[in-house]
Amino acid sequence: MAVRRAGSGSAPDRSAAVLDEVGAAVDALGGRFTMPYTTVALTAPRSAST
Repeated sequence: MAVRRAGSGSAPDRSAAVLDEVGAAVDALGGRFTMPYTTVALTAPRSAST
């Protein structure tokens, strides 16, 4: 992974570079990984204002 000096390049360019490197690392390890997280969504009706 290339090391870049802080502040060099624009934020989108740095993000793209990081995502490319992470993608390459995941691909090198077989192309998949499991994250131990669960997503939970809650909804509720809004009460009437008085």
